[in-house]
Amino acid sequence: MANEIELSGGGRTVRVTLDDLITTAAGHFGRDDTPAEMPLVMMNACGASRLAAGSALSFPWFFLRNDNRGFVGSEIEIPDDVAAEFSTALYTRFILLRESLGEAVHHARNHLLDRYANPLGISYSTYADPDLRVGPHPRSDQ
Repeated sequence: MANEIELSGGGRTVRVTLDDLITTAAGHFGRDDTPAEMPLVMMNACGASRLAAGSALSFPWFFLRNDNRGFVGSEIEIPDDVAAEFSTALYTRFILLRESLGEAVHHARNHLLDRYANPLGISYSTYADPDLRVGPHPRSDQ
């Protein structure tokens, strides 16, 4: 089974395989017109960090090769309610409280364990600088 992601929005749903993403983006890797600051990618509830034994290709590899700031994803399929709790805890700490990504992931894992006695937070892998932080938006002087 090929790694794939389901993208939804505007009343439409599209399934895209990792191979399709790689083929489409192959001409863009390392180009000078790539934005200097690609975002951190969070893929939740789908085993997105899972690596196939017979291949070096994976979603983390793709996004890191694409010069994204990092990748956070689960190694296994996560129930929707657990994924939502993990995401809420992570985003609250990382975006609202501006803790480092490492601290926010650690807190989100412990949140599931402490509040729900659920150990599934340990299945999230982080491929990023653990000291990554959300900074203030640069203000325009114009």
